[in-house]
Amino acid sequence: MTALVERAIAAAKRSDAAGARSYGKLAVELADKPTVSRRIRAFVYYGLANAELHRGDSATAADLLRKALAFCAQDPDGDGLLELNIRWG
Repeated sequence: MTALVERAIAAAKRSDAAGARSYGKLAVELADKPTVSRRIRAFVYYGLANAELHRGDSATAADLLRKALAFCAQDPDGDGLLELNIRWG
């Protein structure tokens, strides 16, 4: 799943918004299960939000970032660096 997010981010950096969104949506489909850690789910939603920003859909990106932050808040191990990336990255 994280590899898909990395591909989404790379696609966005090379201005392939459609590719970024496709990778991001696939990552969310795979990660959106209770058996997947909250940290991974947060990272996946962050990746899809990044893709949506590159598509120009800031409202959808904001909703996805809120979901990512919610997963960070529920993570018992608490990855502060991931939360900082979501908030300011």
